[in-house]
Amino acid sequence: SFVALLDLASNGKHFLAIRDAYSQLTQVCRDAFIYTALLHRLKLLMPATLLRKIISKPWDEFVEEVIKGEGKGILIQETRPLEDGKLDLFFRTKHPIIADRLINEIIKTNEKKYYLYTLILQKLLIGDHFVNLTNDILKSISKSKDFDIEKINKLFDVAYITLQDEPYFLLNYASNLQHRDDIKQLQRAIDLLKYAESLLDYRSDRFIHRRG
Repeated sequence: SFVALLDLASNGKHFLAIRDAYSQLTQVCRDAFIYTALLHRLKLLMPATLLRKIISKPWDEFVEEVIKGEGKGILIQETRPLEDGKLDLFFRTKHPIIADRLINEIIKTNEKKYYLYTLILQKLLIGDHFVNLTNDILKSISKSKDFDIEKINKLFDVAYITLQDEPYFLLNYASNLQHRDDIKQLQRAIDLLKYAESLLDYRSDRFIHRRG
């Protein structure tokens, strides 16, 4: 089974067999695994609310097919507190290194990886947790060698569509714009920082330093 082969993967074996077993999963579980692995290879957890939105399933079907069904043996479930103290459900794979190797085995091209990361960022929700998650995704991708700077910039642009009223995403986005070597983008960064500061209930040294 796919679950048994995942255990063997920790010893570096049977990746071809894993790919074949993966193809036998339902489409929902394949999608759930791939999107979760794309985050876990970056050492990040996949929020259940985001995963459900990505695979476009009603909550009751998501619970039956992913949380209780075939996905139960594929994705490890964790309950963790959010920034506001409320608990939420998250998914991960067996290990980030295994997730990375499986992604490279199943998704052969960086173009496909780029498309899938774009889709994740298009499905973002708003709020502090998703701002932190997005900043962590973009930071990790920027440090990787998967994509060139143009594609990384486009991923920032995609995230901005949803998070354009989130000050601590705008702080990160402004930093990205400042490094694009374009005077118009530099001015846009300054304008976004001013707007982000207007959204805060208090003055933040992080914004003052960035504008400086």
